[in-house]
Amino acid sequence: MRVKFRRTGGFVPTAISAEIDTDNCPPEEATRLKELVESSGVMYMQSAHVKGACDVWLYHLEIDKDGLVKRLNFDQISMPEMARPLIEFLAAHSKSMFGDD
Repeated sequence: MRVKFRRTGGFVPTAISAEIDTDNCPPEEATRLKELVESSGVMYMQSAHVKGACDVWLYHLEIDKDGLVKRLNFDQISMPEMARPLIEFLAAHSKSMFGDD
């Protein structure tokens, strides 16, 4: 499984990203990521946005699971609660896209 994640925006705009391939990461990290993807239900979700939302984080996910690619976009207001642990995991494994970790 390969997961690409970006979080952009916010009151003070920031951008972080992560790309994790479960074939090339520590086994415990791979297991946890797979569990979070399964328990979150993201493979069955649809993108969502709150119209007119300002100063919020925007989340972009791309999950390639056994050749099935799922792309999702949502903001912090419309983010499904079930996806929160997955997003928190990915954010914790992210780096600044601006190179100013």
